[in-house]
Amino acid sequence: MQISGVVERAETRPMTFGDGRQGAAYDLYVNGTKYGCGFKPTGANVGDTVSFDATQNGQYWNLAKNTPVTIGAAAQVVPQAVPQQGQVQSTLAVTSPPRQGPTDTQVAIQFQSSRKDAIEQVKTLLQYGAGGITDKTVASKRADIIDALTDEYTTTYFNRIIEVVENGGVEPSEEAQLAAVFDEEFANG
Repeated sequence: MQISGVVERAETRPMTFGDGRQGAAYDLYVNGTKYGCGFKPTGANVGDTVSFDATQNGQYWNLAKNTPVTIGAAAQVVPQAVPQQGQVQSTLAVTSPPRQGPTDTQVAIQFQSSRKDAIEQVKTLLQYGAGGITDKTVASKRADIIDALTDEYTTTYFNRIIEVVENGGVEPSEEAQLAAVFDEEFANG
């Protein structure tokens, strides 16, 4: 399956091979999913837009054998994993920013902020009994629903940020402008 998106996290894990040699394994987190990348560095960093082929092995996702990680390709991401029976499919769509726009660090911060806000939104929904989870929902399905909701809200919030950047900022709403005028008049007596 072709995967494209913004690298949320890049990890290096120290390894000791069966013959005693030391090495490292590399992982990328893209669209909320961890992808094992084998024993050679991918060259991708947090905030990079990447694309690659991945295969699923049970619950784990890995870079397809002999597949390079393409860095810098602008893409709209919509993983289309086929859910197993009883799972909820998540479609995290992240639009990469224009090259003349924010730096990679800014994009990573914007994504992290969007993810944090999404998690808070899902917590609130669950606290008030919304979100499609009932007392009869099986525990494994609960996790799938929570993951899907978090991915959807992350996508929404992140794409709103990118849209604001592309449009050159936020225009205050008419209500906000009126409130500012009212506050100023009230403060001046």
